[in-house]
Amino acid sequence: MHVISRALADSANMRTWSFLIDVIAQSGKLAQNTDALDKFVSQAESRRWYRVSIDRFTGEVLNVQKEIISE
Repeated sequence: MHVISRALADSANMRTWSFLIDVIAQSGKLAQNTDALDKFVSQAESRRWYRVSIDRFTGEVLNVQKEIISE
């Protein structure tokens, strides 16, 4: 599972932080007689974006939106 997160600037409201978390999950298998990850063969992939808003002062999660990405 590969997770990349990055902060987004929120110019309208200085009290909140907004994050976009990009989650890419792959399933598959390793080639026979190996344990090196560079021999991993991906058979399926799923991708989701999570948009999270957090109050900077209280740490409260204000909003979470999930979007399934299909390419």
